[in-house]
Amino acid sequence: MIFAMSNGQIETDKTQYLRLYLTKNKKWEYQREWRLIGGAEEKPIAPKITAIYLGKNVTEENKKKMFEYCKEMQIKLIERK
Repeated sequence: MIFAMSNGQIETDKTQYLRLYLTKNKKWEYQREWRLIGGAEEKPIAPKITAIYLGKNVTEENKKKMFEYCKEMQIKLIERK
């Protein structure tokens, strides 16, 4: 179905998808995240990332990768427990 919609074989109401991607449950409001929507060929202009938060279920492998990335890019890394 997704393939057919992507290739224009099935007509879709794009407003439903925008609502899905732009709506967030109030319990996650504290995250203050940004959601950028555009075409795959577009490079959106966004504010500089100042911090990355690791969730409590992050793997050691991903934690190490994020630590290295944040160190290189001078981004604050915060681990939630």
